[in-house]
Amino acid sequence: GEGGGGGGGELPEATRMGAGEKPLQVRGLQVEDSTWETSVQVQKGTEAANTHQVGKDVEKLRWAERFFHDTYAPLLCRKPVALLVLLIFGTYASVMAWQGLQLTPPSSSETWFPSAHMMSAHLYDRMSKGWWGGADSEFLSIVFAFGIDSIDRSDYNRFFPGRDRGNVLFLDSFDVTTKAAQEFFVSACADIRASQCEVEGVCVYETLVKPTSGFVCVIEDLQAYYRVYWPGADPAAAHVPSDEFEAVWRAFLTDPQQFGPGNATKLSAHQSKYQQSVGVIDGKIKFVTLRFLSSFPFPTPNGQTHKFYDDLEAIVAKWKARAPPEMAGIYQTDDRRPTWGFTWMAVEDALVRNLLLGFAICFPVALVVLILSTGNVLIALYATLSIACIVAGVLGHVRLYFGWDLGIAESISGVIVIGFSVDYTVHLGHMYTSATHLATRAEKTRYALTYIGPTVIGGGLTTLLSASVLFLCTLKFFTKMATLLAMTVSLSVLHAMLFFVSLCAIAGPTNGFGDIPTLARLQQLCQGKGSRQGSQTAQAGPGELEP
Repeated sequence: GEGGGGGGGELPEATRMGAGEKPLQVRGLQVEDSTWETSVQVQKGTEAANTHQVGKDVEKLRWAERFFHDTYAPLLCRKPVALLVLLIFGTYASVMAWQGLQLTPPSSSETWFPSAHMMSAHLYDRMSKGWWGGADSEFLSIVFAFGIDSIDRSDYNRFFPGRDRGNVLFLDSFDVTTKAAQEFFVSACADIRASQCEVEGVCVYETLVKPTSGFVCVIEDLQAYYRVYWPGADPAAAHVPSDEFEAVWRAFLTDPQQFGPGNATKLSAHQSKYQQSVGVIDGKIKFVTLRFLSSFPFPTPNGQTHKFYDDLEAIVAKWKARAPPEMAGIYQTDDRRPTWGFTWMAVEDALVRNLLLGFAICFPVALVVLILSTGNVLIALYATLSIACIVAGVLGHVRLYFGWDLGIAESISGVIVIGFSVDYTVHLGHMYTSATHLATRAEKTRYALTYIGPTVIGGGLTTLLSASVLFLCTLKFFTKMATLLAMTVSLSVLHAMLFFVSLCAIAGPTNGFGDIPTLARLQQLCQGKGSRQGSQTAQAGPGELEP
């Protein structure tokens, strides 16, 4: 052309250079910018060239990219359609969040095999229901310990919970042989006998102690033995003398005469019954316990178990307020297996606490990663909102559709959902902000969907297929994780391709709004783009698509 532009073909008369006028670079063509009218005509010529280039780019698109460019993006960028999508997803996320907030820890230990598996259908069922005499195993056995100062856990490592779990430190001043200590222990037994089980709708009996279980108060029984069988003892003695206490205790455990003639065989059962009640270490009594079978059944929901635990703690607090110094240091617990009782209550609390802790860590980290990846605060906030909706959707599905509790698998999935959700929105957000050569939200959204939409769909499908392999497993943990992963990936792709994109189409940033210039510059450097290439790209006309 006449301007020496190298663009091929002759420019219109209005775009030719005039003498002494400043040259203007437009898509590799040198033109003159002498008058305002000339500038307008130059712009029109540029747009015509860009339109021709867009047509050439569209012709090179693959079928998936062409679908997003010609059909999907134009439809979703329509304001009524985008608003409808946001309304539907926002309403659904609100309902799912409400359902997710009602998740509670499991009321019983988790089962690891399907119901039809022989371990569940036969072995476990027979062990738990095949015995007539196993009713007492359904109730919590409670232990009050007297004489415990504290537990030394200085060597405990939370990353190796099976090692160095702690050492019991006994109260140096503990002495159960005094008159005051014996009277206090007997009064504590009376308190337990008179206490009510006040967890409404749970306790099988009104009393704290299960009526048919038999209540053992070791000091009362020891005093009764002393009055009846100890040589020279006062039959009306109210307590065992301190200087004779240990000798009376040893005789109480080994003397068969208290069972009457021919009942010596009962001695072994008698010893096993009482030996756990008094702790003798290095020949000295270090602690005593008060044990009983409560009328509180188990398994029971977490909130009701907490109520029962708090009631027992209130009893401990009342005793500590009036205990003599030698009987201080009172603790209570249960002695059921770790998957029952208060230990399982603590596990349930940890599941909820760790899920919330995971949210507190992952959401801010995800926001920072999104800001660094996209270089735009507004896009990062939109992506974080999408992630929150996905998390709400997964947890809501868990309760509403599957009826699961907040167990181990659910707690883990609640955190990994955030990682899966970031993966799809970050690509779309980054592509949106990379379209600096486009001016409008619709163009930027169309650009992002065209060149990264197929990749997002493909990534979701491959992850979904990978997770589906877990459905072949036998253990319920893995099949449950397969369900959660499949649900997470499906919701992540849907939110990324519909909810997040609709947000961008309606209120996406334009003209550099929300950009962090330093991050944008770093991104250009990381992508190998210098200032010259960036300036040329910025001058390209709106509507241009560059792969």
